[in-house]
Amino acid sequence: MFSAFSALITNTHTAAEVHYDADGYIIETIKKKYTIKDLPVPSNDSRWSHGLVGTIMLWAGAQPNVWVIPEELLVAAVQVVWDVVFPHVKYRVTADGSVMAIVSSRFNIWS
Repeated sequence: MFSAFSALITNTHTAAEVHYDADGYIIETIKKKYTIKDLPVPSNDSRWSHGLVGTIMLWAGAQPNVWVIPEELLVAAVQVVWDVVFPHVKYRVTADGSVMAIVSSRFNIWS
């Protein structure tokens, strides 16, 4: 086990300081509004748009009621897809984090 640490990563838009917990997971600062720059991975990475977002859209379309998906179910599904698409990025998907905010905005565009 290692101690919590910080690292400097470069996103295509900006350089941001990223903090990790003792288990190596990204610690995200919760905001009221997120932009694509807040994602824990570069937004121009095709795995984000095609892998994660595309797969979640396919998953949502297969749900019994695509217009009413419980938040807990969506968060769990996004976490499963995240772990497959970005196995090297330890990130816990939460309802109020950047990944869910951006995925939710894609749902709003879709509907």
